[in-house]
Amino acid sequence: MPGEIEHIRGKGFDKRPQNINRKGRPPVLPELKEMIAKIMAEEKNGMTGLEAVLKSLLVRAVKGDSRAAAELLDRYYGKAQQNVNITNQLPTIIIQNVSKLYPNGLPKDDGVAQDKPAE
Repeated sequence: MPGEIEHIRGKGFDKRPQNINRKGRPPVLPELKEMIAKIMAEEKNGMTGLEAVLKSLLVRAVKGDSRAAAELLDRYYGKAQQNVNITNQLPTIIIQNVSKLYPNGLPKDDGVAQDKPAE
């Protein structure tokens, strides 16, 4: 095992790795957003593409598709906020429970195990 690690010890990180993406993330196709907006705005059978998508999503939600219902509700009302309230009540809870177990105070620790079997 030590021989396996020895071959990499002391080398550190490569300062100029060859597999780095120097150009960064490729750009989003600007015409894609325009094409989607154009398709959604097209009117067919008396409704736009966006209306057709929303109607089909509503039909799926009414039939019981919970993901479709969640998507519609999230888009209409906004996602439900999840409030996390972290307080420092744990020590208080522990003290309350210990005081219920030992109403006369904690037993004295004399260094002898209490649950030691009698000999």
